Amino acid sequence: MKNVAAKIEAYLAEMRTDLGITDIDEALLRQITEYLGDSIYDRDQALVACSNRKELAQVRQEFLVGYLGLEDSDELDVAIDAVCEQYGRSNRSKDRAIFYYLLAQRYGISANEQDAAVGREWRKLDNTVQFKAADWNNEIQRASSLTVEDAKQIAENNDTISYFFFVRESMFMEGHEGEPVWPERGQFQPGDAVFFSGHPSLGTSPHADLYEKSAWEWGVVLNTAPHTSADWSSEIKRAAKVTVADAMKIAMDDPAIRYFVHAREDLKLGESYTLEAGEAVFFGGEPHYGHAPQADSYEKRSVHWVEPTAGLVPYEQPHWDAEVERHSGLSLAQAKHIAEEDLSIRSLVYVKQRIALEAQTLEPNDALFFSSSFGVGSSPDFDVYTKHTEKLFSHLPEPMTP
Repeated sequence: MKNVAAKIEAYLAEMRTDLGITDIDEALLRQITEYLGDSIYDRDQALVACSNRKELAQVRQEFLVGYLGLEDSDELDVAIDAVCEQYGRSNRSKDRAIFYYLLAQRYGISANEQDAAVGREWRKLDNTVQFKAADWNNEIQRASSLTVEDAKQIAENNDTISYFFFVRESMFMEGHEGEPVWPERGQFQPGDAVFFSGHPSLGTSPHADLYEKSAWEWGVVLNTAPHTSADWSSEIKRAAKVTVADAMKIAMDDPAIRYFVHAREDLKLGESYTLEAGEAVFFGGEPHYGHAPQADSYEKRSVHWVEPTAGLVPYEQPHWDAEVERHSGLSLAQAKHIAEEDLSIRSLVYVKQRIALEAQTLEPNDALFFSSSFGVGSSPDFDVYTKHTEKLFSHLPEPMTP
């Protein structure tokens, strides 16, 4: 698995050693690195050439105007030239993440002002309830006479709730060996909702639907657009003369949108499709990318938790090398939120009771974040949560056909 944390450490070392920068906004650097996505592992896309004016124009439109939302003016070119001088014009290995960081710093932008685009939406499972024979100890609360939107609002106001089922038609649910799930009544009425923490145990019912919170994050695939041979029937809408930030906002408000392409320059795709500079086209379904130096694609990547594997913790060596960061005094919901906002974090260890390991002591409510999956050792004092990100980008972009 690619280690974003190692990349960031390399950037920090270069900035301190080669550029003499000691006061670094590490949160902003991490944010920019995550914005660049998988492109940081492609040598051509990972570097910026100050001798290439076309590429610098792309930096201006894509990053300064599109991502940071700055007003498009000749002043942006002055800033780019200044960063070229600061980085060293003779240096042919200018990392794009560092270059973008230096630009953002020139405009006084901090991580707090340019938060990474992370959102939440609901995943609906039709004709589904909590399995009647499952352990219902993770039930948080129940409510009656609700609409679906009422139930969602209750769940969104409570970080411990991760899913609920909503009753559409009257039903009777028996528990294990015929015992009602609710001892006082096994009868559910339309508008009843039952809220849970953790991960659902799924059962089927034609009378109810299950709703699960789903976090998602943006991934960018630079210099791509839908392939000329792709199926464009999944196009949902278009918007003209929008920034990337504007397009993200449009996509965030529509759960049906899974990805969009944003044109930096006028672009013609085959004989049928034309995009003007600043135009965004929004799609559902799965993308089929082609190379397009005039545009970039942005996709929602759903985040799901496999939770928890009780009593399993990482071995002390060598898996501690994959630790990204740790925090103390967190609730589980707070720890998950941190992990969901950081693309480099793939696993979370949450401490329930004090435990002394060979090299360190961990306290209750400590949260340890890891950049990869790991082997496990046994302890009743930890829970391990694994984050799975559904990446729509499943293959390399292909050359465009004429």
